[in-house]
Amino acid sequence: MNNDGYSEAEILRASLVRQKQIIADKKKDVAFLEQKIRENLRKQDEIYLKLYPPVRPNCNAAYITTLIEDKSAELKRLQSAIYSQKTELDAICEKNFSRTTGLVSEASSGTVANSNANLVNLERNYAMAYANLEHLRSLLSPIRVLPLELLGEIFIHCCDAPSVISLSEAPLLVTHVCSSWRAIAIHKPEMWSSLKLGPDQFARKSHGLFHLAKLWLERSGNCPLRLCVRPMDVLRDGPARTDLFLDILKLYTPHYNRWKDVSFDYPHFDDFQALLFSGLPQDASFPLLERFGLYLGTMTFNERGKLSWLLHTAPRLQKVMWVIKAVGRDPIFPYDQLTSLEVGGDYSMKKVLKILHRAKALQIIDICIFIRSQTFEDLIPVVHESLTKLTFTCTGDSSVFFDSVTLPALREIHITRMGAWEETADSTWSQASFVSLLSRFKCKLSGFSIVDYDVTSEEILAILRYLSSSLVKFEVDHIRARFITDEVLNALTYPTTTPTLQAPENNEGEISSSILCPHIEELRIVGCISSKDGVLADMVESRCHPPEGCPDLAELGTALFGFNSRNSPQDKARIVALNRRTVDYMVLEEGDISGEWHQE
Repeated sequence: MNNDGYSEAEILRASLVRQKQIIADKKKDVAFLEQKIRENLRKQDEIYLKLYPPVRPNCNAAYITTLIEDKSAELKRLQSAIYSQKTELDAICEKNFSRTTGLVSEASSGTVANSNANLVNLERNYAMAYANLEHLRSLLSPIRVLPLELLGEIFIHCCDAPSVISLSEAPLLVTHVCSSWRAIAIHKPEMWSSLKLGPDQFARKSHGLFHLAKLWLERSGNCPLRLCVRPMDVLRDGPARTDLFLDILKLYTPHYNRWKDVSFDYPHFDDFQALLFSGLPQDASFPLLERFGLYLGTMTFNERGKLSWLLHTAPRLQKVMWVIKAVGRDPIFPYDQLTSLEVGGDYSMKKVLKILHRAKALQIIDICIFIRSQTFEDLIPVVHESLTKLTFTCTGDSSVFFDSVTLPALREIHITRMGAWEETADSTWSQASFVSLLSRFKCKLSGFSIVDYDVTSEEILAILRYLSSSLVKFEVDHIRARFITDEVLNALTYPTTTPTLQAPENNEGEISSSILCPHIEELRIVGCISSKDGVLADMVESRCHPPEGCPDLAELGTALFGFNSRNSPQDKARIVALNRRTVDYMVLEEGDISGEWHQE
């Protein structure tokens, strides 16, 4: 206790409060000065653009052409003078060269020095004249004639996709062409309203990434924002970028009313206590939001509920991607206005049917279905008229789903069996129910994918024959089962002669080729091949080189195969050799029993 009655702790606390206030005041001063600097730089760019516009108003084309002719003549004179000076200098040096010392004599050294100085001066004048000539020629470039407004619109169209922070891409590429283009680009907020921050940016520009993102945001004005943040690649390990990810989130969150297309993709994020969207007020709304993507490792329960509820305030929202690895209650979205939905978590069969019933405009859905062993007499079948692409991961009897839906507009279907094999013994493939699904709406699928289901070669052939006239993309993936046999591959192999036409066995009444699946352009077969060595390569080579006289037979463009090349060395060598063409054929090597693969 001092003489004034204050304890030392109270004095220190008061001092700490004063220091905090001083620091806060200084931060305000710094922010004010930074704002002033930005305003002055903007004014400087505007003044420069007025002083040095891309098209000089007082110089017409005829006058510039005259100047170019004069400069060209001056260059020729200087070039001739440089040649004469060099010749004179060589003659002086040769005449006064001393064979004894190996140097020019002292009597003529002054003359040589003057000649060198004249030569340097002539070369300097030549360089200046050449630069002036190039500048004059650039003034006659056709792009100089474009009005500034039109040039700005062209720049905006260079940034249709979300911009990457790179000097080789717009908008930074445009700003580094010339000062005039830089001034135009900086004052086009549409060029800075979209930003994509991927793993490369987080890895290489981590120290200055936040400030660059802030610069993008400042230059975007009041334009709708498109933002994609993906700190890490899902398939690759790397250093954690959690702090930087949170900083960028906090930077853009206060501008929620300008969000148009935003995606936050960080499945490695595991800070379950972090408040990601604390900057969103409870009464926030998303008047411009059209697409929202969220892929995280975890998220607090309160923020899940708050954010999913706020999505109901987005009248333009059509596409939602919501995948959170940590277990939690499934969110409720404005299903009636969505056209695309990708969600994680295990949805019951009843809930999936309810979503399809409500989401009448839905065209794409990616969902996980957990079908429990129970009776399904109370399930109400759904007819969905607009769904074109269905991706679902299923645990349980898939026939329950196939028997409960009718999808007349469906064009692509991707089916995956979920969970370990020993845990999903009841996750069986129902061939009859799947064929019934296809036949109910006479569907013409262009894409079919089946992963980790135990099917037979006969069942695969039956599906391929049913979809033969329309199938463009085909994918089958199974690490343990081996059902892509010689019979399947031989059926897919193009003949060496021109095929004949025959009446199909389907109910469409169309005349089709006798060749199985003549329109396939993309093919993926991983882990389920049990053919003899060379049979797979025969099929791939035949589709890489269709028989002559058959313009309707598609050429295989992209293919990926996974098998043990030690058992099939001929297949591997012949398929890899096809990469010399303008196609992409890859071979994966079989790994251990866990199902890992590595690319050759």
